[in-house]
Parts: sequence; structure tokens; C-alpha cells
Amino acid sequence: MKTAARWMVVVPVAMLALGGCGKGGGGDEASEVAAGDAPAVVVPGDADPVASGVDVASLPSGDRARMAAGEFSERLRSRLQAAMQREGLGRAVEVCHSDAPAIADEVMQRFDVRLGRVSTHGRNRNPGNAPGGWQSGVLADFQRDIDGGGDVDEQRFVQTADLPDGVALRVMYGIRTQQICETCHGVEPLPEAAQVIARLYPADRATGYRDGDLRGGLWVEVPSRPGQ
Repeated sequence: MKTAARWMVVVPVAMLALGGCGKGGGGDEASEVAAGDAPAVVVPGDADPVASGVDVASLPSGDRARMAAGEFSERLRSRLQAAMQREGLGRAVEVCHSDAPAIADEVMQRFDVRLGRVSTHGRNRNPGNAPGGWQSGVLADFQRDIDGGGDVDEQRFVQTADLPDGVALRVMYGIRTQQICETCHGVEPLPEAAQVIARLYPADRATGYRDGDLRGGLWVEVPSRPGQ
């Protein structure tokens, strides 16, 4: 699939399977991460540490987008793993709900980008995390490709042309539902997780997923001018 404005690129994307976290940030609102609607995404090879003294905001747009996505995902994954090992699944959901937006803010500032996560259509955990605008169209494209036999791990969108004023690059990675994701997003979430989800997200619609389903997307926008 390719047009003058956007194209799909086949790139493996590994997924972390602990979802059920965060608040805010769907549609074109770039100030908050849509952390309640998708597991984290890890972009292999793109989360490598930056050499000391390097101004990451001065790196090429594509590098910044990949590295920001990788750093956000790795930091959230580590935070969740630590919480789960120490205090269990319910506490991990609470930590993700409270910590994911702060991690996103730090990553956005470090790389001078905007990023967030959005759910598949009509299946968001937080109502504010539903996809909108360009994100909605990209997710629909991902789902069509998957319905036609494509792999969730191969879904990647890159746009460098016909962008709004102030935006130099848009990227979205597809998020795959893994078996462990079903503890919070499956047909029957585990009771420990379900109790916390019901308290934090009373209007939750993000269940019924099975291993291999498209769960949502992690998106990044790079501004065309610093600090936008």
C-alpha cells in the first residue's frame, strides 16, 4: 500500500503484554499518552542509549520517532514488570494508570516529539483514548491488511508528505495482543485485574481480545520546528 502521502513498511515490532493503564490522549490530542488502550510496543534496535552529550532533539526525524517509541515502551515495560513482581497484577494496572502519562511526558520532552497510544475502534478502555483523525484511518488500514492475511507485527505507517503545518513526520506501529494480554484484555480478564479495571475504568470496552488480534497503535509525531 503506497501513496504520495503515506506507505506501509514491513518492520517486525515486538509487543509487551501488560495493558490496562493510563489516561487521556486519543484522537489528535498529543499532550497525553493513550496508555489505557494498548500494551507497550518495543521497537527492536531503536531504544539503544544515546551517546553522552548528544542532543537527541537534533537527530533526524525518523531516528527521533523510532527512539522515542522504543524508550517509552521499554521504560513502561520495566516499570510494569517491577510492579508485578513486587505487588502483583492488580498493582501493575494501578502503576500503569498513574505512571504511563508521566513517562510519556518525559520522553516527549527528551526527543521533542508528541506520542500516544490508541485502541482499535470502539474498544477503548478510557473513552478519551479512542482513535481520531489520521490515527483512525491508519488503524482501519492495519485491520484490513490483517483481515487479508497480514501480520500484526508487520503493521507500520510512515507519513512524510501532505502533513499539517508544523508536523514533519508521523509514524504508527501496530500493537499485537499476546496471550498474556488476555489477563487484562481477554474474554475473561483475571479477577485481580478485573477488580482494579472496574474501579479505574468503569466504562471499559477493552476486553474480548485474543492472542494475535490487533490491539491498537503507538503513534509518534515529530514537529517541523523545535518546541512545537
